[in-house]
Formats: sequence, structure tokens, C-alpha cells
Amino acid sequence: MPESVVNAQEAEDNLSSGYSFSCFNCDEESPEAEPLSEAEAIAGAEGWVLGLDPDTEHADAVYACSRCASLLVDPFPVKPLMVDKDS
Repeated sequence: MPESVVNAQEAEDNLSSGYSFSCFNCDEESPEAEPLSEAEAIAGAEGWVLGLDPDTEHADAVYACSRCASLLVDPFPVKPLMVDKDS
């Protein structure tokens, strides 16, 4: 197989087909899902939170896994905020 075809296949394999969240502290990834509301629902069910990072200059809002949630200020469970039109 030509190298360009192999590289194209590798690039296609690395593309994400769904949504996921990355923990600001440990870089753990939440489960991937499609649509976004489903990814939010799954992440929330697994204890993921959205909160303020006290170590950044402007207290940026970031995602955290359940193990790192206590590091954030005012963490709130991740949940779908909008209903998808297809649901």
C-alpha cells in the first residue's frame, strides 16, 4: 500500500467522531458520544464537573473528572443544557 494511503488512513483513524471532555488536571478523557448532549449526560453521570480553576489568572472555567473535581472552585455537575433537535 502506498505511504500516502497509509498516512491518510492513520489520519482518518485519529479523527474524533464524537464529543468528549478533557480533565484540566490529569488529562483523563470523558467517554466519547454523539450528540453533545449525550456526551454531557454521560460525563455528568460519571461525576465530571465544570468549575473555576483557582490557579489561572482569571479563574478560567474548566472540566474536571470525578477524581480532580475537588480542586475546582464552585464545581457543578456536567449536564446537558440544551436539548438536541433530533431528540
